[in-house]
Amino acid sequence: MSSTTPTPTRRPSRLVKATAAGAVGLALLAAGGGTFARWYDSAPIASAATISQGELNLTDEGAGSWTQADGTPVKDVAAFTVVPGDTLTFTQSVKVHAKGDNLKATLTTNAGEVTAVEGLQVSQVFTVNGVERAAGGADSGVPLTAADDGALVGVTVTVTFPEFKDPAAASSGGDHAGWWGTAAQNGQLSLQDLTVVVEQDAR
Repeated sequence: MSSTTPTPTRRPSRLVKATAAGAVGLALLAAGGGTFARWYDSAPIASAATISQGELNLTDEGAGSWTQADGTPVKDVAAFTVVPGDTLTFTQSVKVHAKGDNLKATLTTNAGEVTAVEGLQVSQVFTVNGVERAAGGADSGVPLTAADDGALVGVTVTVTFPEFKDPAAASSGGDHAGWWGTAAQNGQLSLQDLTVVVEQDAR
């Protein structure tokens, strides 16, 4: 009686098992709509900096005042009545606050608006830190830049009511030639509304 030796059963190697398991895992991951992780990093921009806004404004350095040609103070300019030959002068000091690399501005007054009365003439003088910077009529002004930040600006506005309507004719010796007659009377000039204005120039 012969005996038969049973054939040993081969077992899959561990490597095969691991590979198969990995393949199943990848298949499941793909089927489930998952994604692989992606790299990510960030770094600050070397040139990044804070951007600051500038400024443009004025502060009063004491109240403005009106005087007559002989230096007599005008206590209540709203009640003062001018006649031909009168001159009134307004003086005011303001401090400029101007910051901005490309800032260009003009400081003036609204004299052209409040002195638009027949017979009255307006002139203005502007000083910056005691040095005359500009002078002219009611539309004149002084240019400013950031270099003027902190500067003290003196504003002088002179309102004149000429003695004669036509000085040349008056000097010819004619009878009342060049006088005002009844013209330029009863006009109202609101000097209390005079203000100093600073405005950025158009770019």
